Amino acid sequence: MLCATSSFTVPFRLLTVLVCRASTAPALDMSRFPNGRPDNILGSPRRPLPTSHFAVAGAADVDDQAPTYSTDSASEEDHAAASRRAGARAKDPSRRPVNPKDGKVRVPWVEYDIVQGWPAVEAIFKTFSLQCDCASLISRNGKSSSCSVTYRMECAYSNRLGCKWQCRIVIYFDQEAAAKQYLRKHPSKHTSGPFQADSPALDRTVYCRQSMFPVKQELRGIVHANHVCFVATAFVHSNHTAYNHSGAHPMFESFCNLHAYALNFKRFEIQQWLEDRKIDVFHEGTDENGTIVRTNQMGVVVDRCKRFAERFRAAAENDTGVNNGYEGKLLSLC
Repeated sequence: MLCATSSFTVPFRLLTVLVCRASTAPALDMSRFPNGRPDNILGSPRRPLPTSHFAVAGAADVDDQAPTYSTDSASEEDHAAASRRAGARAKDPSRRPVNPKDGKVRVPWVEYDIVQGWPAVEAIFKTFSLQCDCASLISRNGKSSSCSVTYRMECAYSNRLGCKWQCRIVIYFDQEAAAKQYLRKHPSKHTSGPFQADSPALDRTVYCRQSMFPVKQELRGIVHANHVCFVATAFVHSNHTAYNHSGAHPMFESFCNLHAYALNFKRFEIQQWLEDRKIDVFHEGTDENGTIVRTNQMGVVVDRCKRFAERFRAAAENDTGVNNGYEGKLLSLC
């Protein structure tokens, strides 16, 4: 019984001593903390807390009142809405990814090939042009960085129809390392030991911004005749059959440049050609109430294509050696 009694009385005595000491301790003087924070002891906070997590009553200054936590769930609702928006952006396949560091659009480049010399690059351009009806690719201005020169080409329909396909050609200043990568990708073109750039046609010079810089399209075949070029593409061809707001449809123009007999098409033949290619001839607009209205513009598109053919034929007839009639059709079939 004595042991049992002592086991219960000892904790009670300890608790009594702690309570007595706490009651005799001096009270904390809160007059030194006007803003509810011991700034003179802990120092002022370097990064202020976000105001969205606090509810401040009235129009007084935030520094004059002690911040009190909000009892509503406004911050939680904002966080949930931001999460839903982020999920929607991630699920949208048409949205281009953005680099979080600099905010720029991150283009998904895929390496196509590593070639030697600009003539080999132009041969690749001819292969790419087959996907846009043999129309010439649109050349953009070149750019120079700390380690390379970059040229960019776009689809022939990028300006008028909004095709996102593009091509990039990168020429590094360190051509010795680039030649090793080229020989590693094409082992059959080795001239001596493995992965050795000993071919006299390969340029093994290490350039800089002063010795290598972007040039115009007419001079690229001369300046980059022996340089190793890295070719990459991004996105796929799209919107080639989209509605064109002004002028003849670009696909019909490319077809006329490739087949001269199409310049003699009558209106019903042009309409049949547009239907066979499934060209979009519906114009989308809005009425007075803001409702989207689609209007069939087949007659307008046919008239634009016909006027283009007439002007092109009149200009072609002035040149010698151009057959756009029956002889041109036979030559194209042969």
